[in-house]
Amino acid sequence: MKASKKQPFPAKRPEIVITPSRAKPFAVDCRELRWWSGRPIVGERTLWASYDAPDWRLTSATEMLAVRPARVNDVAGVEFQVNDWSPETGWEVDWRRMFGRLTDTSVQWLAMLKVQDDECVLDTFGDEGFEHDWRGEEPRKLEDRGRYILRRDGTYATRAGLRNKPGAIGAGVFRVRIGSRAFTCLRVLDTDGPPDEKGMLLEAYLTRSGRTAFWRRYNGRLWQEGLLRGRGLTWDDMGEVKQIVIDGCLFVHWYDCLTSTSLGIK
Repeated sequence: MKASKKQPFPAKRPEIVITPSRAKPFAVDCRELRWWSGRPIVGERTLWASYDAPDWRLTSATEMLAVRPARVNDVAGVEFQVNDWSPETGWEVDWRRMFGRLTDTSVQWLAMLKVQDDECVLDTFGDEGFEHDWRGEEPRKLEDRGRYILRRDGTYATRAGLRNKPGAIGAGVFRVRIGSRAFTCLRVLDTDGPPDEKGMLLEAYLTRSGRTAFWRRYNGRLWQEGLLRGRGLTWDDMGEVKQIVIDGCLFVHWYDCLTSTSLGIK
């Protein structure tokens, strides 16, 4: 199904300026499903949009509507209607559903339902491979506990005792300006496990209220290397874009995602 409504994001990404903040470090209560920005609370609406390097033009947008209570494998949660927009197709409405839950201490993906090749496919937590694609139960509380150590050369090392602590992914407090709007944010660096050049990195900026203002996707230099092998390239050959090195693993900036929070979209 298609919808005629317009998408609300600008065609080109607003200027983003990030500077270290002198604000006192703070933890956040993030009730969002990682990293889709939607909260499993009935009645909520969240939008976010992707902008690709190097020209930072809008490439897609997603709307998540938390429509009703749901139950998956006898676990209570919330059902999302998910609508996607692209410049080529406009809005594609309700071709997939997502399910998640919120507890006093955590958030969790429960299931994905989508139409694929005219077949309706349902994947749920507990199914083989589900948590690899959609993460498992994640703590709501995120904070900087010193997991990331900034070296003099600008690279990062991780503190051994905190490498497997999902909530300890904070990496400093920053002032973030997106167009005319500004936020004081906790930055998090999420590699979903030990840093790996065949994996990926998410650099996200969360407001004091626990909402994601925006996040950046990085690829390890060998992520899906088969896509580039025929051209004799790795991701670090992709031009002059930002790079982050963690424990000797190189991650290369691919795209940015702005949320409705960042631009004040209702």
